[in-house]
Amino acid sequence: MQINDEIIKKYYSYVSQTELKRLHDFLKTHTIKQINFNGKSIPYYSCGEGEKTILTFSGGHSGVEVMYESILGFENQYKMVVVNISPFNRLDDFSAGVNYILDEEGIGRVSVMGQSASGIFAQAYFKRNYDRMDAMVLTNTLAPNKKKNKMWGVFLIRLFPFSVLKAIFKKKVRSWTPPEGKLPPEAVERIRFKRAFMRHIIDMQFSKKNIMPLINIAFEFNEKDEYPFEDFKDWKGKILIVTSEDDVCYKYVDTLMKHLPNTELFKFPVGYKHMAPMLFRDEFQNRIKDFFNKT
Repeated sequence: MQINDEIIKKYYSYVSQTELKRLHDFLKTHTIKQINFNGKSIPYYSCGEGEKTILTFSGGHSGVEVMYESILGFENQYKMVVVNISPFNRLDDFSAGVNYILDEEGIGRVSVMGQSASGIFAQAYFKRNYDRMDAMVLTNTLAPNKKKNKMWGVFLIRLFPFSVLKAIFKKKVRSWTPPEGKLPPEAVERIRFKRAFMRHIIDMQFSKKNIMPLINIAFEFNEKDEYPFEDFKDWKGKILIVTSEDDVCYKYVDTLMKHLPNTELFKFPVGYKHMAPMLFRDEFQNRIKDFFNKT
């Protein structure tokens, strides 16, 4: 991902230059690693300090750079590993690839974060590796639902003109953000920057090659990872579910709370939809730090 004069003119001319500098400085100081696993080249970040490691994921419509806010928020207290899941088409391969990266980095136990789509991968990793995990945070994410899974949907998506898929996704992303008139003044610039950033990410990285692995894994998640997971009953870790009642994923909270072990619930105020964690960035990150520090 590059931020040059042409990119700034196209996406970032009328947004907060403070937020832009925050992203630009991150890109200059953090280098993406690549590792080969079973013929696949997997991009990831490994950075930060601390005895505990936080593992999280990106991919599909975006690269690992999209997780820069999480890295900046946590790397002073924790080691951070962010894995791009785009090279994987199957959950078992994804799990094995992530463990290969952790082993190569000399990392034993981890705490896992998953927000929105990456919550799918956090749950899938938990199912297969909970004995390696101390804790998990799931934010505004889905639960597996086999009834909604229709594999012919994957076939139709392959046939869909990609320009249409891209337009649908952009519209969906816009629907996740509240109107500026309903935001506190200090949040307006942040949401404007986030919208510009997502336009940039989608135009740069949203391709059928990148999105199809995410869709394949999401369908497999619904098909194979449906609750309950009986094997978790002896797990001693804890899980934090973060949500708000007007989030698009709120309808899955009861399922997550009921079927995952040792869960706690944290709710944001209503009115900020899917972007509440970004708008309340400091509160969100501090709540997660408190949770991880107690586990």
